Amino acid sequence: MDRQTDLEFNEPWSSTSRADAIGVVQRNLNWAVEQGYLLRNPIAGMRKPKKKRRDVFYTHEQWQQIREHAKAPFDDLLDFLYCTGCRPIEARTIEARFILDDMVIFPTDQSKGETEPRVIYLVPKAAEILARLATKNPTGHVFRNSKGRSWTKDSIKCRLDRISKKVKFHVIAYGARHSWATHALTSGGIDSIAAAHLMGHKDPAMVAQVYSHLAKQPEFLHAQAAKAIQGHPSQ
Repeated sequence: MDRQTDLEFNEPWSSTSRADAIGVVQRNLNWAVEQGYLLRNPIAGMRKPKKKRRDVFYTHEQWQQIREHAKAPFDDLLDFLYCTGCRPIEARTIEARFILDDMVIFPTDQSKGETEPRVIYLVPKAAEILARLATKNPTGHVFRNSKGRSWTKDSIKCRLDRISKKVKFHVIAYGARHSWATHALTSGGIDSIAAAHLMGHKDPAMVAQVYSHLAKQPEFLHAQAAKAIQGHPSQ
């Protein structure tokens, strides 16, 4: 093992990775208890570290750098994420049967929370990507790699890790979603309630919490202040 690989292998896990790992082990042990293989889960009460918020977002210039290093067919997946703001897991599990005109409608049992269908509204570029890929892949997941296999969480991460080294900043799949929301709220003129629905959040407060960094941008707040009194009698 060379020095670079050794350093990468021994790099400490993030709090999110540790929390996810503990959760996986706990679920497996709970299953063993349910099946009668164990009397109790020895780590049932183990405390998980607090997950870090994945609120990384990119400027248009940074996104162009990312795209320059994304080869086909991975570029289609990135473009779709960036212009819809959907969750990465939603994009990689889209099937042709979920596409209806300019919408993607996930059945209730395949939607987050499993309480109601999840709808992704397609802008022209996103609709074009899906139409092309659904024709090529009429069954199963429409987004696939060059070997015809469905994209997985790990395969996407590997691609983005390589791109990160080239652009010299950290690139994650959720960054596209956060970038969509940031641009929509600051430049697109979309309110937090509409953004929440488009992103698949049931509670608009989630958007306000995650994107609270916008409140620290004076230029954005000045623009919002000006919009607030448009047409006001005092003007």
